[in-house]
Amino acid sequence: MTLAISDDGGLTWPLRRDLETGDGYCLTNNSRDGLNREYSYPSITAFGRRNAAHRLHPIPAGHSIRARRSIVGAGRPDNVTHAAPPMSQRRAVVTGVSSGIGATVVQRLLDDGWSVIGLSRRKPDFDQDAFSWRHCDLSDLPGVRSAVSGLGSIDAIVHAAGLQRSARLGQLSLADGRAMWEVHVGAAEELVNALIGDVVDGGRIVLVGSRTMTGAAGKSQYTATKAAQLAMARSWALELVQRAITVNVVAPGPTSTPMLTDPARAATPAPDPPFGRLIEPEEIAGSVAFLLSPDARSITGQALVQCAGASLVKRAYNTQLC
Repeated sequence: MTLAISDDGGLTWPLRRDLETGDGYCLTNNSRDGLNREYSYPSITAFGRRNAAHRLHPIPAGHSIRARRSIVGAGRPDNVTHAAPPMSQRRAVVTGVSSGIGATVVQRLLDDGWSVIGLSRRKPDFDQDAFSWRHCDLSDLPGVRSAVSGLGSIDAIVHAAGLQRSARLGQLSLADGRAMWEVHVGAAEELVNALIGDVVDGGRIVLVGSRTMTGAAGKSQYTATKAAQLAMARSWALELVQRAITVNVVAPGPTSTPMLTDPARAATPAPDPPFGRLIEPEEIAGSVAFLLSPDARSITGQALVQCAGASLVKRAYNTQLC
């Protein structure tokens, strides 16, 4: 018996076992243009760039099967995802790599075999061959595009750069509000807008936000920028769904990073969350790595809140949690 796979575009694809390894399946596309294109997959469950479920059909041996394209599917590219490259070949752009969550994300991705291009004002300490650094002041929005020019194909973007300035109503600083907006929102806009043409189909975009995106006393300007990140992520997710590019936000609670002890946020010191400890940046990096993994390919337009229980407590306790 021969297996075939069909998709909702009306295409039917014959499958056969990989004769060299005995593992997975090989798929041959006998397309109308006369070209034979063959793709290898570790398992039949790895198929499909579209969200629709794919179905396996038994086809009698020797039956002549050719690609069939419905009127709806005519003119579309093949609705089959090419086999993902080995992890060592995947390339990510990460911002804010000189310290904190950004630096920890870089280390996690390097450990996982990624090639990483880091952006920051200060040069980080990474010396691995798979890491390259470009100077970029993310508050200089016109300079963001030039900093990422000529990078070539990109599999993932992680915007982890951030800062926090805290003040209550009546003491708000226009300059502080503008600085946070430029880094959290403006830089994300410029970065993704400049690179989206280079992001591969099936790629990933992750913005590091904050669980305070729903509001926190003394942090109105900061939380406004974090709420805007989620709004952007959901909007971009809708725009990119046909390319299977996922866009998500990781929203940490109080995390043990230099930003937590920055004097500029002294007006809102963060008490320990209900777990009794701060979140470690490695935990946040793990969530980012998950969203970049094949297991997260159907998660898009979402905020992953990682708060050590801070979002579960009474509002009175909640007012100063980051």
